[in-house]
Amino acid sequence: MKEFESHDIKELIEFLVNLPEMNTEQKRRLRVEFSGLKHLVPNITFSGNTREAVENIFSTLSNYEKIDKNGNTALGLFLVSLKEFTGIRQQKLIDDLVDKYQLIKSTSSFQSLTPDKIQQQSNNSVRIFLAHASEDKDEIKQLYERLKSQGYNPWLDVYDLKIGQKWQEVIPKVIKKSDFIILCLSSISVTKPGFLQKEFKLALNQAVEKPPNTIYLLPVKLDRCDVPDIQLVEFGENLRNYQWINYYESDGFKRLLEGIKYQLQQRK
Repeated sequence: MKEFESHDIKELIEFLVNLPEMNTEQKRRLRVEFSGLKHLVPNITFSGNTREAVENIFSTLSNYEKIDKNGNTALGLFLVSLKEFTGIRQQKLIDDLVDKYQLIKSTSSFQSLTPDKIQQQSNNSVRIFLAHASEDKDEIKQLYERLKSQGYNPWLDVYDLKIGQKWQEVIPKVIKKSDFIILCLSSISVTKPGFLQKEFKLALNQAVEKPPNTIYLLPVKLDRCDVPDIQLVEFGENLRNYQWINYYESDGFKRLLEGIKYQLQQRK
């Protein structure tokens, strides 16, 4: 890759700073991930004001040449991914820079991202844990697949627990790292003693550590059961304080997605 001339750097930085897709830390991070550069995210500082973050992204990506087997550069993949959000003039700027500095060698492996694909890739970074009773496994598998079809990243033991792992050790760690916990309530799960009740209580414990008004726990009723009386007395918290939905009704999955999407919007 040829070294950028100062006037081109200035014009590119100004373009990126004024791009709506770069005006929050989360959006900047997601744009890099969507470019197929998720493995570079830990090396980039996305926080700070927009200009500082954009300059950091440019500086970091410029250090990576031949990022894939086609000889494309990291900066080239990033810029081409932005064309979906720009007008004709900005697209020409990107094309001119890509050609001038030979940022893209081959587009054969680079797919244009439609809005639907972008939303699904955005969802893919959202981790969702499914707390459930083993007796409800068949229905939970269907819920898992429905979340997958929306691009989300659900975690279910039968699919995601690796051979040889101790589930008693892994599950608490997964819960702590998850963006959402779906508590799958049924006539069986709300009365079943053992580790499942511990999962529910661990999830409730994580919820009290979240900022006020954060949607984190998502209680869904698989049948006409009661919400269990699970409490954290020291925090004055009770699972029954959280709004639940009747997942078994025709609009159950729709309402579940609405809750997830609402919280994701609040983060932007």
